[in-house]
Amino acid sequence: MTTLALVQRFDARSNCFPSVHVSVATLTALHGTLIAVSCVLTKQHYLIDLPAGLLCGWLSFVLYLRLL
Repeated sequence: MTTLALVQRFDARSNCFPSVHVSVATLTALHGTLIAVSCVLTKQHYLIDLPAGLLCGWLSFVLYLRLL
């Protein structure tokens, strides 16, 4: 039996709506957006810093995945 099959076997059938996984991912993305906007509005960074920061974060994630 695979791990997924084991999880599905013990998982309650009634917990499918709403998806807490999706709501937490959405909340996390919105927080990231608010942090980025606040950095500009509080004049801590310039607008060009935001895509550069996103690129650095993405490249760090890709590097992490390759080192696994």
